[in-house]
Amino acid sequence: MAGTTPEAGWWQASDGNWYPPEQHPDPTHRAQPADATGPGAGGGAGRTAADKGLPAGGRGALLLGGVIVVALLAVLVVVWAVPGGSAHLANADPRSSMYGYNPDGSIAEPGPAPGEPSAEPVWTAELDVGPGESPEPWANLVSVGGQLFARTHDGRLHRLDPDSGDIHGSETVDPQGPELWVHNGVVHARGAVGFDGEHRWSEPDDATPLVMVDTDVLMHRTDQDGFGERIARVDLNTGEDRWEQHLGDFDPAFQFNTFAAAEDTAFLRLDRGAGPELVALSGESGEERWHYALSGRGMADHRFTAGATPVLGNTVFAALSRDVGDTTAHEVVAVSIDSGEERWSTSPGPDDGQLTAVGDTLVWEEWAAGRLVGIDPADGEQQWEATPELPDGSISAVTGVETTLVGVVSGGDAPRLFAIDSDTGDERWSLTLDAVDWAWTNDVTVRDGRIHVAGVTEDGDVEVAAFE
Repeated sequence: MAGTTPEAGWWQASDGNWYPPEQHPDPTHRAQPADATGPGAGGGAGRTAADKGLPAGGRGALLLGGVIVVALLAVLVVVWAVPGGSAHLANADPRSSMYGYNPDGSIAEPGPAPGEPSAEPVWTAELDVGPGESPEPWANLVSVGGQLFARTHDGRLHRLDPDSGDIHGSETVDPQGPELWVHNGVVHARGAVGFDGEHRWSEPDDATPLVMVDTDVLMHRTDQDGFGERIARVDLNTGEDRWEQHLGDFDPAFQFNTFAAAEDTAFLRLDRGAGPELVALSGESGEERWHYALSGRGMADHRFTAGATPVLGNTVFAALSRDVGDTTAHEVVAVSIDSGEERWSTSPGPDDGQLTAVGDTLVWEEWAAGRLVGIDPADGEQQWEATPELPDGSISAVTGVETTLVGVVSGGDAPRLFAIDSDTGDERWSLTLDAVDWAWTNDVTVRDGRIHVAGVTEDGDVEVAAFE
């Protein structure tokens, strides 16, 4: 049972509602738990032990364009030397809280896909972390421009050499929201100061970055009373507005997040109090191109799930859920990016999960049940079903590399890696990571055929290891 007013000990999810821990629907985002007097201040993120059925653990805190948390700190744009590439570190990507944009706007990892690696890591690096607002330590990964970044539960961004594991420094960022990019050598963050760079410009504390469009950023702004919602396209170099649009006067706690940008169009998903909506805005002018209210087909009681809402070809996909008694029903809808018309819908499975895209296939990932479903993006038909071996564990994270889905499993005697063909669902390989002493894993990323995994020891040490 969800509520807009928190009870003591409840957690806030990315849909803006508060849930008791055992009913929390969102594995990739948990704001700070409520205290006895009111809502927590937000903070921390991760797929927690309760989500995974483990004694402790977490997977980092949407989407191709993330869960929007009203900013409590200024948005800063700072210089941090990164050779090329673009990355967006966001709360709720299907595999982690962070992801890298490719030049075409996709979020697939760069190839080649990895072969079966050795169980002995090429290197292992321990990250220097401190206490954070999260009840448990975690780390999330993204690789871009020849660099590897890890964001940790204590609000630190660590920069690692992907070849050696050497740590080239760290900097304080805000661990809560979807507000850090690496783009053409510049780090754009909320609450960050580049340790080698200069402050470029800042937004007031009512603003939160959403998603990259070309070389600009879309900024979500809230009026001081908390109910006037605006979106602006901002020049990343100067901080000047290219345009600003007023979206309406509604409580953003209902739900406001952006999930994609393609062909100079920004796709928003939000709930202004009347049910979930998909909205397409022109990246050039900010004008609304189309608006699709899911309440029009009897889905006013649904909420968007955590995880990405991918764009494949000329179709955008969204996953939703609703409470049915003591269970949760899930639905995936496909919508034309040209007209906003629904093309198909399907029920992917009974358990909580997330949607991602690997190659030309949609994949529904049920992390606790360990069930993966391949969906044909053309018609919504199920193409395959796979259940990787989960010895007393669950899937912590997955990522897509070309037509290979790579996942990491927590639980049991040791963590495991596996790879599945996204066209057929056939397992390509699996491997037990006996050489690392981790109680649970958080995230996985791939760069140039090398697999990087983040894990946490029984003592709470946060580590990153490379396998090939």
